[in-house]
Amino acid sequence: SATASSAASQGPAVKLTVKVVENGSGGLSVAGSQVNVLRNGTLASVASGALSPALEFASNVPAGQYQVCVNPPIGWASAVRSTHVLGGWICSAADLRAAPELVTFRLTPQVPQVGQ
Repeated sequence: SATASSAASQGPAVKLTVKVVENGSGGLSVAGSQVNVLRNGTLASVASGALSPALEFASNVPAGQYQVCVNPPIGWASAVRSTHVLGGWICSAADLRAAPELVTFRLTPQVPQVGQ
């Protein structure tokens, strides 16, 4: 079974930066939302944390392919189609086999439907 200490033996670490752009936040913010970096195939978490007040998160992860996921507050959704939902989180694929990667999420607050 893999442990956190085995990550160093999987090759060089690559810097992953996650940035969130809020489209029309209406005074709301996704700052502090959880970020989780999952290895493709196993979905094992290799890094996690919270978005800074500047809506960024950075971590060094072993070179590989990942699903980078954010868990914004209820009512926020992705404004781009290149993302997908995984267990309630908004995720985007990232390939960190060759170079550092910047993953940008564009989130927009959803207007609640009447009666919900």
